[in-house]
Amino acid sequence: TMGAPHSSLSVLHQRITLSGASPSTLFVIGRPWRVIAPVHTLRELEGGTIHWDSPWRHPVRYDVYSDPSLPVDSEAPPLRLPSTGLERVRTLADKIAGRGPALAQARNIEAFLQKNYRYSTDFGDRIPDNPIDYFLFERRQGSCGHFASAMAIMLRLRGIRCRVVAGYFQGEWNDQIGRASCRERV
Repeated sequence: TMGAPHSSLSVLHQRITLSGASPSTLFVIGRPWRVIAPVHTLRELEGGTIHWDSPWRHPVRYDVYSDPSLPVDSEAPPLRLPSTGLERVRTLADKIAGRGPALAQARNIEAFLQKNYRYSTDFGDRIPDNPIDYFLFERRQGSCGHFASAMAIMLRLRGIRCRVVAGYFQGEWNDQIGRASCRERV
């Protein structure tokens, strides 16, 4: 237990399974107040990330009860933004996010991206100076990395702390090739 929720209305229960390699970081939305995990100790690092030091077996499953209305660490320095021009992206984020709590703003941005942009693995021939601006205002299609990066940039521009986390699902073992096969799900 790491504290108490801000209010009973903002409690979020997350059940998370990490399969494969991990940097020993617990992933959670908002400020965690209770963690149930098969590890002996947890420690909070500067910036609010929570880690464990003990070895673990794959996969690791844990439950987190958190308060999504509270920032992870309000005293931590803000996460940096790219040095490229973000004026159009900021204007778009301000228009679509709304004025509600962070979770509601994130859902508004997610819904906008899902409705107005198309998933594609065709990157075209152009290498833009500002890939997020190009994705949002010209190409309007891209891979999962484009969607995740655009959302993270828009959330940060709104003052909502976030990070892009990437990885692969463990996959299925294929005896014929002697390897695990990972399939992209769209």
